[in-house]
Amino acid sequence: MNTKQIEYVMAIWKCGGFSQASKELFISQPSLSQYILNLEKQLGATLFDRKTSPLQLTDAGRIYVKYATQILDCYKKIEQEIRGLSYTTSGHISIGASTYVAQHLLPPVISEFKKKFTNVSISVKEMLHEHRQQAALKGETDFFFTFRPIKDTRIEYLHILPERILLALPPTHRLVNPETLQYQEEIAIPALRLRDYHEATLPFENDFPSISLYELRDDAFVVTRSEGQLRNLAMELFNQLGFEPKIVLESKGIDVACAMALKGVGITFIPETTPRFVNFKRHPIYYRIQEYDNIRYFCVGYNKARQLSLLRDEFVNTTVRILKSPVLV
Repeated sequence: MNTKQIEYVMAIWKCGGFSQASKELFISQPSLSQYILNLEKQLGATLFDRKTSPLQLTDAGRIYVKYATQILDCYKKIEQEIRGLSYTTSGHISIGASTYVAQHLLPPVISEFKKKFTNVSISVKEMLHEHRQQAALKGETDFFFTFRPIKDTRIEYLHILPERILLALPPTHRLVNPETLQYQEEIAIPALRLRDYHEATLPFENDFPSISLYELRDDAFVVTRSEGQLRNLAMELFNQLGFEPKIVLESKGIDVACAMALKGVGITFIPETTPRFVNFKRHPIYYRIQEYDNIRYFCVGYNKARQLSLLRDEFVNTTVRILKSPVLV
């Protein structure tokens, strides 16, 4: 048993199938399937019941996952203790990020990191995605955060946090009722913030309700300029559903778009990290999109030619730990 075998088996188990796991691992599905078949032949037992959807572990699979988890924990403890011997107490970390990430996702990470490394200076450079990647390749930043990995053999990506894209509707919208508003405030958002993403699987309990985008074809929409992926996704969905959206406003960022939705200006697309991490006094009403249930990942990317130092690696580990843990409000 080696760490690569464990990584592949654990990814399939957590994703519930080969297709999603292959995307997360950045390998082809046929290659992953063949790798697992070879492993099962080596073990003399099948690990997954391929007749089920999502895939379920066999008895042998449950044993494998049980001990593989313990092995990974041991590896982690070994690395932590050895790295603890060689940490420096000072240095500098340069990060590329969007304004949204810098404003809402990085503050709790940096706060926690600085508790241990008080003499380490950190600079966060706010820039567009394509500029963040170039800055990392040029050595201007140590790494960058993004929701949109671009396949580039020079960049190594690490998935940190899964999320979906939601619709934000005005509380006064004709399809929103008092029960929906009360459910969101008392159950859905608190459940989202208390969720431990180290163990979370879809579908979530106490989830946001779903709504058809096509049912909203006559409504006004607000789109974001700076978050290109959200805008592109919106336009692709409009095109697939065969209607021309009534775009009444283009906002600079997600916060503004949410404020416009809250005030009834129009419906907007927002990332699931918004209700999880952003403490608005009042939120618009969030819905899952019936025509789109894909998951995207918040990732960290860095130049393969410049391997992360122990200090910078610790910052990435802190990011993973904080963002996957329940949010403390």
